[in-house]
Amino acid sequence: MPMLSDDSIALQDEWILQLGGTVSELQSVAGEACRHHEGYLAALGRMGELYAHCGRLMVRANNPVLAAPHLIDAAADARRVATQLQLSIDQWRHSSDELALRSFLQNQQAQWKMWEDEVQRSVAHHKRRLTHSRTIAEVRQNVKAAEKRNKYMGEELKFQLEQLEAARKPMDVKVQKEIEENAKLCSKDLIKFGIEFIDQMSKSGQMCAVSFQPIGFADVAVSAAKVVNGSASSRSAPTESVLGVVLHRPSPRDVVDDGAETVDGVSYTRSYTYQRDSTRSSQVAPSLLPNRPSTS
Repeated sequence: MPMLSDDSIALQDEWILQLGGTVSELQSVAGEACRHHEGYLAALGRMGELYAHCGRLMVRANNPVLAAPHLIDAAADARRVATQLQLSIDQWRHSSDELALRSFLQNQQAQWKMWEDEVQRSVAHHKRRLTHSRTIAEVRQNVKAAEKRNKYMGEELKFQLEQLEAARKPMDVKVQKEIEENAKLCSKDLIKFGIEFIDQMSKSGQMCAVSFQPIGFADVAVSAAKVVNGSASSRSAPTESVLGVVLHRPSPRDVVDDGAETVDGVSYTRSYTYQRDSTRSSQVAPSLLPNRPSTS
């Protein structure tokens, strides 16, 4: 194998340093994403609890001791919607798909930490070669200077230079093999992790869409008329909007389930299709997703 040029060595060193910096940041950002995701889910869960509690407070306001003699018609429906929101949040947070995504994010940090450790070993080999190359460069300069002043000294330095260059060849071979090995293994892991990342996000997103199906007063059996001071106060269920907000929109999904969920005694009919796209995780042959062999 011929001696590598200084430019080739510089390119190799730049490549391995960039790979090391990238995988190091990946493991750091993966941990950050995991922590933020856990915090986001915890905050959503707390929001759901507070919504539900606030809804219960609205109903309690209809106690004659607390409020005016006129009943607050919207209180019961406010509690139902707030409770449904809490149920939707909890259904998504604790679903198997969302738990799988959280587990994947945790595993990502560990996987990229392994890569960081692996690349750091390669960086150490590059540094040893770099130190050796600097010694070679110094001896070359000394050879040029000695040839002009002392021929015998020049011959001695040339012999020393040949020995140093011969000692660097195994280092060059080792570095090149490590670059090739790292590129092969990292490419396979990028394919494997990338496909799994997309798949887990997709499943969690589909479960989120299922859990947060649009609901409206057309879906709700609204409370019967209430009697206030001996007179009946009847309410009809609005089907278009309340305070300018559209309350009922037909679901774009195919109707496959007409089951009803009950919240505070009110039936919410939810119709939807939840079908995972099986093609997402089957487009890459299993042969492209080999387990990464352990490295010493």
